[in-house]
Amino acid sequence: MKYFLAITFLIINVFGQSIKTNKIDNSRINRFVEQTREKLELETGLSVVAVIGDSVVYKNGFGYIDIDNEMKATTESPFYLASATKSFVALLNKILMNEGLLDLDEPISTYLSEFKFETKPLKAESTSIRDLLSHKHGILSIPATVRTAFTGDHDFEKLKQLYQKPKYVGIKFRYSNDGYVLNSLIIKDYLKRDWNDLITEKIFIPLKMENTSTKASFFSAHQLPKAYSTNNGKVTELKFLKKDNTMHAAGGIISTADDLGNWLKFNLGDGKFNNVQIIPEKDLEEIHSPQVNCDLSFWKYNRYAYGLGWYIAEYQDEVLVHHFGGYSGARSHISFMPKHNIGIAALTNDEGDGYYLVDLIADYIYNLYLGKDADSIANEELQILIEKKNKEQKKDSEQNHTVESSYDTHNLIGKYTNDDFGKIIISNQDKLMLEFGNLTGELIPSSDEMFSVDLTAFKFKVEFIKENNKITALNLHGPTTIHFVKN
Repeated sequence: MKYFLAITFLIINVFGQSIKTNKIDNSRINRFVEQTREKLELETGLSVVAVIGDSVVYKNGFGYIDIDNEMKATTESPFYLASATKSFVALLNKILMNEGLLDLDEPISTYLSEFKFETKPLKAESTSIRDLLSHKHGILSIPATVRTAFTGDHDFEKLKQLYQKPKYVGIKFRYSNDGYVLNSLIIKDYLKRDWNDLITEKIFIPLKMENTSTKASFFSAHQLPKAYSTNNGKVTELKFLKKDNTMHAAGGIISTADDLGNWLKFNLGDGKFNNVQIIPEKDLEEIHSPQVNCDLSFWKYNRYAYGLGWYIAEYQDEVLVHHFGGYSGARSHISFMPKHNIGIAALTNDEGDGYYLVDLIADYIYNLYLGKDADSIANEELQILIEKKNKEQKKDSEQNHTVESSYDTHNLIGKYTNDDFGKIIISNQDKLMLEFGNLTGELIPSSDEMFSVDLTAFKFKVEFIKENNKITALNLHGPTTIHFVKN
C-alpha cells in the first residue's frame, strides 16, 4: 500500500487493556478521558479503540449505556453508527464490482428496471453508481429520507417511485442519504439480494465482526445503549428510535468498538484481513482517494474531498480519512491517518454535551502519537466545548405553559395521509397522541389553534385545517412543511 509506514511498537497485552507504545500511553489517555468527562459533567457511555497497523493499541469503555441500572459501557457494547454505515456500503459495491456483478461506472439505467427520472435534467442513463456513492448525483428526496431513516413506512416500490421524482440540487458534491438508499434499490432489483445480507456475508463475516449487524433486532433491548442528551450536567433520556425498518443503507449498522478495531485494521492494510484478500489493494486505495472535491469543515477537520464512503480532510497538517454518524442519542467517529498507519473509533450514546467528545478523544490520541503537545491542543479544543456548553440557554418548554385549545379534541382524531410522506394517526389515549410511522409524541396546545409535538427525531408545530367547522387536513411545520389530508 502506497501509504504504508513501518511502525515499531511494543505490545504488552494483545487485548489492549494495558498496551503501550513509545507514544501511546493508556493510563495517560484514560486520565484525559476521565478528566474531560468530569469537566463536561457526563455520565453517558463512551467506547474507544485505537489501532496501529494490524494491532489494537488502546481500547476502553467509560460511563454507562444505562444510567439508571448502572450498566457500564465496554468495548463490547453495541452503538448505532448512523452515517458511518456509508463506508461499508461503498466497500460492498467495490467487492460486487470485483465479482463482476456490478460496475460502478455503469449508469442506473443498466441495473434498475423501468426507472426514469421525471425531474430534469436528471437522467438515469447518465447517473452512475459512482455518482451515487460520492454524492455528486444531484438527487434530493426528503420523503424517501424521512421514510427510511425515521418513520419506517416504505417498501421497494414506494422508494423507487419517490426517487423518480426527486428535487434536482446540482451535480456538485452535496452530502445526503439519497445516493446510498438508491444504490440499495439497485442491488435489490438487479441482484435480487438485500444490501443487509450481502454486507454481512461479504464484510462482517470475513472481518470477524461478530457483534455487528444491520438489524436492530439482532440485539436485545438489554444490550442496546439507552439514548441520552446531556445539557449542563442534566441528563435527559430519549427514545431509542431505531427499528429494523429504519436501518437503511445510508445509516443502518450497529457495531462495537472491538469490531471496529477489525474494520480499522482492514482499512489500514493492503486489502487483506487475517491473510485473506478481501479486496485488491489498488481498490482499497481508490476507496480512500478523492472522487469529488468539497470545501467543508466539521469540528477541527477541514474536509476537502470525498472518496467512496469516506471524507478526506486535513487535521493538524495531516490527512485524516474519516466518516462520522449522528442520530438521536447516538454519535460515532471512525477515522484513520494512512500516512501514519493509525486509526481510531469512538462511540457514544449522548447527543448533547457528549456529542463532540468522540472527536476530542480521537484528536488527543492522534496528537499523542504524532508527538505534538496533545494536552495543550486538547485544552484549546475542550475550551471551545466548554464555552459552547456555557452559552447554552435553557429552552422555554411549552409544556410549562397551560394553553387552552379551542378545538374539540375528538374532532382531531383520525388518519391523515400524504402520498409522498405516508400517514399520520391522531388518537386519544388519555393524552392526545400523534403517530408518524415509528415516531410518536404527545400533542401539546401551544396556542389557541396550534399544537406542538416532540417526536424525538423532530419537533413539529401542528396546524389543523378547518373547513365549514370540520377538520379536513393538518400541516406539520418543522424542517419542512408537510400537508396531510384527513381521510
